[in-house]
Amino acid sequence: MPEFSFESFALLCAAGLAGLFADAASTLLLYRRPFQVSRTALQKRLTRLARRLDRERRPERVRFGRGVLLAGVALTLGIIAGLMLGWLTGGMTVGWLVTAVAVGWLVEHRAIFALGRAILYEMEHSGAIAAAALLRAVGTATTPEPHAIFRATIALCAQRFGRGVVAPVFAAAVGGLPLLLGWAALDRLLRGLETDEAGQGAVRRGAERLHMLAGWIPMRLAGLVCAATAALVPGCRPLHSLAAAFRGRMGEGALPAVAGALDVTLGRPGRWIGTGRAKLLPADLRRAMLLFLVGSAAYGALLAAAAVAAFAAAG
Repeated sequence: MPEFSFESFALLCAAGLAGLFADAASTLLLYRRPFQVSRTALQKRLTRLARRLDRERRPERVRFGRGVLLAGVALTLGIIAGLMLGWLTGGMTVGWLVTAVAVGWLVEHRAIFALGRAILYEMEHSGAIAAAALLRAVGTATTPEPHAIFRATIALCAQRFGRGVVAPVFAAAVGGLPLLLGWAALDRLLRGLETDEAGQGAVRRGAERLHMLAGWIPMRLAGLVCAATAALVPGCRPLHSLAAAFRGRMGEGALPAVAGALDVTLGRPGRWIGTGRAKLLPADLRRAMLLFLVGSAAYGALLAAAAVAAFAAAG
């Protein structure tokens, strides 16, 4: 790793703040077109691979182990790629630039707001059927009913906040570029297995188990960030959010905290999260988007303060 200097610290802060505020603000203020969705060739290959590995003639424990092994391979390859990039850029200031670019590329605050605005746009101009089709295109199946669509959208955005905003930045702060790319590879693999075409088989459950173990700390942190920033969002309930964040189970991420903050019920029949209203409105989705925006800003400010303290302690 290159020696940490004030110039590299300023570069990281500038890249992070520019990516966070410029991207999120432009999405909230300027976004007017429908959210464009395109499945990548990698996702299609992962879907075919999941079907091949999840053939029912194999015992379930074998298929579950294949899912764990597949996720472990993705995590290992990402870490190796990060180590190789670190070795290639070692001793150079450009190494910090590579890390900053990777963080800016992998953090998904824009996707959260783009999806929320797209659902509001479709509900207003095209109706619930088009909004439900959009959610299916991003891997979330729901009925073409307004309340169900808003529930599914908020739940998906909460998932993206934990897995696509809090976790990548946490991984970069703790383990640098190797851990960042390792988490990104593991999360992209799981997204490819979470499609309807891939099914709900044992391979997917095995990959989900390793993903939950690897992301336990950042997922808990995402819930606490939402609970802490709920006090800054009008209409949210920070105490209920904090209590729900502590009661949340592994794998739920920021969902309990968001449901508590908005006083709504998220999830689906048989797996409800929260004890509030089940009939959600467009105003609830807008409050959720504001909660994620404030949460992203607060999380970035917290990490920047920690970096300043570490820099000061290092002399």
